[in-house]
Amino acid sequence: MEASDCRAALELVRMAIEETCPAGVLPSEQAVLGLYGPEPIHEAEALAKAIIATVERLNLGRVLINSVRVRFTPKATHLLHSSGRSRSAGTDPTPRPPL
Repeated sequence: MEASDCRAALELVRMAIEETCPAGVLPSEQAVLGLYGPEPIHEAEALAKAIIATVERLNLGRVLINSVRVRFTPKATHLLHSSGRSRSAGTDPTPRPPL
């Protein structure tokens, strides 16, 4: 594979990461030159680290959400109306599953 083909492929990956991943996980092309080096493998390393950082952030968010869900019991959650306001226990006999 030619170096120009590698650079073109890496540019497409960079564009996809810039559009979908959180801001700040991928350094600019100029920063990559200074931090990693000028070769395509250096750009690939920066792209891989950006993907890993994104996955770690998503997993951290999932852990935080799950830790909040654990605090709710099924008995308490079925008392919540869809608007988030509490109902009295006698108005909704059908228990809802926990979030």
